[in-house]
Amino acid sequence: MFDNDLNIFNRSQLFNSYSKVYILSNRFMHNELELSEKVIQFKQSLIDRINKSILNSVVLKSKEIEALLFDNNPCIDAIYTGVGHNLDLINKYTLKYQLKVKYIYREEDLKYWNYAKSAFYKFKNTFYKLKSI
Repeated sequence: MFDNDLNIFNRSQLFNSYSKVYILSNRFMHNELELSEKVIQFKQSLIDRINKSILNSVVLKSKEIEALLFDNNPCIDAIYTGVGHNLDLINKYTLKYQLKVKYIYREEDLKYWNYAKSAFYKFKNTFYKLKSI
């Protein structure tokens, strides 16, 4: 679970099916630009609350992920990150360690991706048209 998608609504059954749920805490954005301290504190407070809500969860810093997750795991499950730094991070390690990733998709994504023509903004316009039907 990544810090850009801390949605736990209707996911308790999913989380309970794993012995551990890892929550990645990342201080960086694209190109390793560090986030501001206020953003980091805000994200960390959210992560701490989610960590307390998911009893089998462990919080990892992005620099710890390689040692803890990828050393002896030929396959991992990950909540789909969409685009951005976290997806780049997964892609980097899957190539480096020849991992297989089983993505867990949100139901809403699967439902609405069929209507996306290209990129987020075109999808957003399509989405609003569908919602008004």
